[in-house]
Amino acid sequence: MITPMVERPTETAVLPDKKMVEESNLVRQALDKQVRDSLRLVSLGGALVYTLLTLAHMALLPPRTARIMIPVAAGTAVFLFALRFLLARWKPPAVLAHPIAAGILSLFSLNSLLHLYLTNEPRQTTNILLVIMGAGLFLLSDRWFFAVEIGNLLAWLLLVMVLPVSGEWVHYALALLMGLVVAGITFRLRQRALVRFVRLRFQDRAQQEMLVHRARQLETSMELGKRITSILNMSELLDEAVELIRQKYQLRFVAVFLLNDVGDQVQLRAGTGREGALLGYERFELQADETTLVGAVAKNGRCLWLNNIDEPSQYAALNVVNGAKAELVLPLQISGVRLGVLDLQSDHVDAFVVADIPFLEMLADQIAVAVYNAYVYQGEQSTRLLTEKMYMTGRALSGTLDRTELLDRVLENLSHVVSSHRTAILLDNDGSLTIVADLGFPDSGNVDALRIPIDPTENESVYGWIYRHKRPLAIPDVTQRADWHQVDNIAPTRAWLGVPLLQGSEVIGILSLARATLQSYTEEEIRLATAFAEQASTALHNANLYGKLSHFNQQLEQQVKRRTADLRDAVDRLEKLDRTKSDFISVAAHELRTPLTLLRGYSQMLLRDEAIASNDFHREMVTNIQAGEARLEKVVNAMVDMAKIDNRALDLYPEPVSMPDILQRALVELRVPLRERQQQLNILDMSDLPALEADPDALVKVFSHVIGNAIKYTPDGGTITIWGTPQMAANGVGNYVQRVEIVIRDSGIGIDPAYHDLIFTKFYQTGEVTFHSTGQTKFKGGGPGLGLPIARGIIEAHQGKIWVESRGYDEKRLLGSEFHVLLPVKQSREPSLVAV
Repeated sequence: MITPMVERPTETAVLPDKKMVEESNLVRQALDKQVRDSLRLVSLGGALVYTLLTLAHMALLPPRTARIMIPVAAGTAVFLFALRFLLARWKPPAVLAHPIAAGILSLFSLNSLLHLYLTNEPRQTTNILLVIMGAGLFLLSDRWFFAVEIGNLLAWLLLVMVLPVSGEWVHYALALLMGLVVAGITFRLRQRALVRFVRLRFQDRAQQEMLVHRARQLETSMELGKRITSILNMSELLDEAVELIRQKYQLRFVAVFLLNDVGDQVQLRAGTGREGALLGYERFELQADETTLVGAVAKNGRCLWLNNIDEPSQYAALNVVNGAKAELVLPLQISGVRLGVLDLQSDHVDAFVVADIPFLEMLADQIAVAVYNAYVYQGEQSTRLLTEKMYMTGRALSGTLDRTELLDRVLENLSHVVSSHRTAILLDNDGSLTIVADLGFPDSGNVDALRIPIDPTENESVYGWIYRHKRPLAIPDVTQRADWHQVDNIAPTRAWLGVPLLQGSEVIGILSLARATLQSYTEEEIRLATAFAEQASTALHNANLYGKLSHFNQQLEQQVKRRTADLRDAVDRLEKLDRTKSDFISVAAHELRTPLTLLRGYSQMLLRDEAIASNDFHREMVTNIQAGEARLEKVVNAMVDMAKIDNRALDLYPEPVSMPDILQRALVELRVPLRERQQQLNILDMSDLPALEADPDALVKVFSHVIGNAIKYTPDGGTITIWGTPQMAANGVGNYVQRVEIVIRDSGIGIDPAYHDLIFTKFYQTGEVTFHSTGQTKFKGGGPGLGLPIARGIIEAHQGKIWVESRGYDEKRLLGSEFHVLLPVKQSREPSLVAV
């Protein structure tokens, strides 16, 4: 049932101002285009007519009149032919169509009026009448039609006033008026017919847009159904749905709220944009009551909407998005069961119309079906938002940073835009200018040894003036300056330009340009030289920085080499220590087996002794000795396994195995700790997993260590869940490999992401070792730190992979951990020896 909160006003035949303006513009453009399309035909027809008139004038007109009319008619024909040629190659804007048409008609009128004036014959008025009638058939603009008609009528009246009086003028005046009336009627009929045609086309376009809108709605519904029906992940499903609806309907905000188990609250599970992500992260909730629009729909299961959320209403809108003007809330329900609501917000008032509601309800029903399927097959899953923003900045440096090459390149480029016989860059060196780059100087000149003193005093030189005023100095003729000194062995200079090289407000040198002729530098050349001087200053600055950086890099490289050598020595020492430690583990493990065998044998003999068996105290002591020996044997076996893995000597004997059987064997020794710790173990159905080709004893060790680790770091009363899924993955050569993934999830204290890799290394312990208890399955109990490394070594020897996922370490919130074990169904024939 649709219950609108604000009734829409009844539609009327009056178009809104915007549509009226749009229709008026369309009509005007259509009229202009119609006239523009007629220009080529009219210009060609007029050209032909005036060509014939030219021939007729030559044959029929008296010589006195022909001398004037023949050139005029011929010129008009030539002009119209030229216009026709131009219009064939250039399509003028529609807005120029009527001015051009009026110009053509005015040209016709001038010919007719001139003929009338020269012949003084009233019958020539018929030519004017033809122009007036033609305007009614040619023009479609009120303004230009009346301008042409009135202009022709006034011109004829003025001409009649200067010509001799004749009774025939009255008859032709009446004819002109009748022609004007007929032309007006013709003009108006043509104009109305075309206007009606344009309006019909406008209405047809509106209907087509409506059909396209309906088709888009159906397409959206089909696309939404196609996308979400196969998605069983709740977060992915809802995100896909809201984003698709927002894009297709161009809405400001789309969100899905789902009811909780009790049905008294709705929680935002998916929303578009930044607002939706933020509200989803904050687990935004609303009461399912009559307070808000969303709550009312969630409670009653009826569609409600507000056409203007700024107006007072019984229900409060969801004011979480800036710019929202209208809101529509649709129930998500299937077979009478309410699941939640779909909230749509637009930035336009009256955005939701009654005709759109059935389509939107259909979308809501599709989402409800998909949500129901997700509930059935997957259940509610916690939303994981992993947002990683990486900002990368880079600089593209082209060319070289060598100072000499940079400055030579600046001078070479400058020579192409500002002509000079000699160009140089001079830098300040302890109060004197020295040339650091030059172009055009003779090789025999003593350029490198040249030193030019800087004298920024009152009787300063040209260089001192530049240093003092910090702006370019152009000298048209240096021979007229007493402070100019020619340099020996260099051709005399006549015109000179000096530009300061500035870094900040400090002058560091001068760009010198010299000409051997009296050709002074123009303002444009000074401007260009100044720009190149700025380039030279920048190049010098960059070269200096590069020099400092190169020197620093050299020092840094030397230091890195020293540190690298130290690190290499340290790594070699650590590798030797690691090998020594592995050898010690192997030797110690084998050396401990003999006394362990004696302990086990003598303890079994003591238990069989009747005197000890009958004494409770002695029997308990011997039993404790056996338990200690058994635990020590496990440690020794772990050390042996670790040594085999380190030495790549782990032998596997693959055979078909069943994962449920492997897990049951691994749990044989762990059920007692589970019962003592009051922990709940859930093993989900794994009957769909294929049989693996693996070493069963090795896999039992793996899952014993991993499940034991979960028991150890899960508080009493916690939960451990185990499930498995089959997978297909590409092997990198175009083939697909069947794999099985086993996941062990606990509700324990979790693992800091920084230690996700470290826990798989030998002897790594979490927390302070001195505080560990002596029980392997006690909460945070101690151990040798070999269980997870052995598990990884065995899994990798099976060409598999093991890793852990955890949001972090927290003994209060108990974030938990997930250990993933990925194994191939079939083993390749390559060697499967792996070192940890």
